[in-house]
Amino acid sequence: MAAQLPPLPWSYETHSLIGKYPGSGNVYLIDANGRKIAAIYCSPEEKNAVAEFICAASEQASRREREG
Repeated sequence: MAAQLPPLPWSYETHSLIGKYPGSGNVYLIDANGRKIAAIYCSPEEKNAVAEFICAASEQASRREREG
């Protein structure tokens, strides 16, 4: 399955207006090559939580992949 996914590990970035809560704007998942691979749509708190959850899972999958 990992072979079909964009390169791991993933990170995320938020795009919010200056002074606004992080996640109040767009939240994007970013692959290991720096490419935007997904956008997350829900409440700001949920966007950040979902992004952190996905990135933690991608880090674990990346570690397993490296360890063989």
